[in-house]
Amino acid sequence: MTKIKVSAPARIHMGILNPTPGIGDRLYASVGVGIAEPRTVVEVEPADELRVSGLSADECRSFVTRILDHYKLNGAKIDVRSVPPRHAGLGSTTQLSLSIATGITKAYGLDVRPVELARVLGRGKQSATGTYAFQQGGFIVEGGWGDNTTFPPLLFNYDLPEDWSFLIVIPESRSFDETQELEVFEKLPTPQEKLVYEACYRILLGMAPAVVEKNIRAFGVNLTKLQEVVGAMFSEAQGGVFQPHSAPLIEKLREMGAIGVGQSSWGPAVYALFDPERRETIERVLKEEILYGDSIKESGGTMYGVSEWGEVYFTQADNKGAVINAVK
Repeated sequence: MTKIKVSAPARIHMGILNPTPGIGDRLYASVGVGIAEPRTVVEVEPADELRVSGLSADECRSFVTRILDHYKLNGAKIDVRSVPPRHAGLGSTTQLSLSIATGITKAYGLDVRPVELARVLGRGKQSATGTYAFQQGGFIVEGGWGDNTTFPPLLFNYDLPEDWSFLIVIPESRSFDETQELEVFEKLPTPQEKLVYEACYRILLGMAPAVVEKNIRAFGVNLTKLQEVVGAMFSEAQGGVFQPHSAPLIEKLREMGAIGVGQSSWGPAVYALFDPERRETIERVLKEEILYGDSIKESGGTMYGVSEWGEVYFTQADNKGAVINAVK
């Protein structure tokens, strides 16, 4: 029998472009970035029954059962080694469910694409950036739902430069779970058309060409503008352009000299983009002024630590997607 290890990137969710029916023929559509840390790590092997251990074990059972039933498989032994903070805006549910589903199918010798697994799992209903971050990473723009859509199509995918640094802060508070999120979407007021149009402009003529041209300042300016526009569309549901736990942290990130800032999904996780020339300065500030000294860990180009703001990751984009290996 084959044991499979899956290590999947988190994702920064930078916004949904058309959150309610009433404007145009397509609903939702979103933009985001695969991020190197934090990661979801699971190990899976075939078994005669279902056994789940490790982090978020109880939540995993519904994912596992759906995959086993759909593909008519006997069982699986699953160990969840690592998972990002749940309901914090980093896509942990999608990454966890796809990691488990991929591990199970690979362990049984099945070759199933992440998009198909996402359909089986019921992911991608409002956003598919997490699925594409798992599948291939990088900067992602997906096209949402239209009359003939079976899963949101990938419109644009491009590697981010490795020296573009993201500072991610995850406060202790938590946001909506999946059930609450569906209820919120049902109650959202239709946004002004100009907000939807500007959101599309900021991506098509702002962020996407900036990625191709490696223009970090143009990317950051348009990212921040996009966050303000998307935040205005969701302000009634989250209590402002940014939710209350996120807004003060975003101001702190601006004060640190960020090129671009934002709230990931519903938050409370926030992020900032920094010029490569300031990386050493930001690392020094984190070590000397922000992070608790005994919490600091550095590995693979990422600095991690805990502060009065919450958990902090200073990292870069993930341009590969999930790493899948057979292990002994």
